[in-house]
This record gives sequence, C-alpha cells and structure tokens, in this order.
Amino acid sequence: MRKFLFQDFTNRKMKIGIFYPHPLHGSLGSIRRVKEIAKRLKDFFEAEIILYSPYESTTISLDGLIVKPILKLYYLSELAYMLSQKIYYGKFLSKFFLTKILIGLNPGFVEKFIKILKKDQISVLQVEHDFSVPLCVKVGKRLKIPVIADIHNITPEELVSTGIIKKDDETYQELQKILNNFLNELDMVCVVSEYMAEYVKRNFSSVDKNKIVVVSHGASLKSPTSLEEASKKVVFSGTVTCREHVDLL
Repeated sequence: MRKFLFQDFTNRKMKIGIFYPHPLHGSLGSIRRVKEIAKRLKDFFEAEIILYSPYESTTISLDGLIVKPILKLYYLSELAYMLSQKIYYGKFLSKFFLTKILIGLNPGFVEKFIKILKKDQISVLQVEHDFSVPLCVKVGKRLKIPVIADIHNITPEELVSTGIIKKDDETYQELQKILNNFLNELDMVCVVSEYMAEYVKRNFSSVDKNKIVVVSHGASLKSPTSLEEASKKVVFSGTVTCREHVDLL
C-alpha cells in the first residue's frame, strides 16, 4: 500500500477495517488471503486490524485478527448466507436481483456499519471482493476515509465461467458498468495477478491505472521447512483461470 493513503496517520496508531462478505468458513482461499494481508499490514504499519463480517454473531480472535459482527444474526446467519449464495449463483435470481442489490443498498445495513466503524475509529477501510465495493464506497464517503478494494475475482466473469450468464447478456453489461463506476471511486485497487491488473485496465476505463497494485497470493510458513524434506504435492483450491495467478504453481 502506498504512502499517500497513510500520510495523515503517521502520528497515531492506524486502525484498518476489513469488510469480509462471508462467514469465516465460507471461502477458505479468501480468508487465507485476508489473514496474510492483515498480518503484513499489522507488522509493517503497526496497525490494529479489525475484520467485519455480516455473517458472524460474536467478536472473536482469529490467529490474532479481531473479527467483529455487523448484524449479529446468530442462528439465522447460516440461512442468510445460504440465501445470498442462491441469489449469486442462481440463473434466474442472479439476473433479476444481483444488479438491483448492488445499486439499491439496504439503508439500515449501511447506517449500522457506519456506526460501528465510527465507534472503532477506523482510519482506512479495505473491502474484499468486487461485489462489496458499492457498499464500502458509500460508507467511506460518509466517514471521509480512504477505501481500498482487494479484488480476488471479477463477478461478471465468474458468472460467465459457471454458465449463469453470457457475455452478451444485459446482466453482464450492467454488472460491468456498475463495477466501472464504483471502482473509479476507490483510493486503491489491489488485484491478485498481473493478468487481472491488465483486465481491470482494459475493461474498466474509468479506473486510474496508477491506483492498480498487484498483491500476489501467498502464505507464511509456520516453521522453517527444508526443500529436500518437503512434500512435492501442491493443492490449489480455487477457480483455474489466469486472473487467479495459477501460474505461480
């Protein structure tokens, strides 16, 4: 992350909020990436990192990372997440509801999230996944804080690859337009690979190319391991596409 985003916070401890739109068990690849980025931010900036999820019910510590709920849905959290996945991956529901959900954000949820971030005195907001960008851009503007997006995937392209929509669908074009508009409002766009960086530059013309930064996937070893002794088996969990930086393998 670049210094211009943090120059106002050099004289006090920075507090970074991360909006994570899954339960902690919802996406193993995503939570691993978030934990590693949080660890580096904490070490480099001596920052306090708080992860916010709409699907968790209590405040917990995850490998030293504070995780806080937004809605406290308790036993309804699993049902709420299941319904959100049904909308996202449903051929009918995705076409008719996804674009409307992205634009017509729930005012009650927005106000609740703003109130929590104010109370925690968050200095910078990081948003995981492109479909959460509209929400966090709106929140960031209200709080007058920088907003950074960590883009793991491109929602319209994922829906095309799974056969839910087609590139000539109105839904695809509308989603691309929404993303183009909101990505332009961000202070920084982090992507997982050079391929995805080129995709963003090529398909989202409104985004300032200087705001795009590649932050590759990675994980810290819990203990030193000899290459001679290490197993040669490698497991990749995720979509096998160039934008996911599979070439690292």
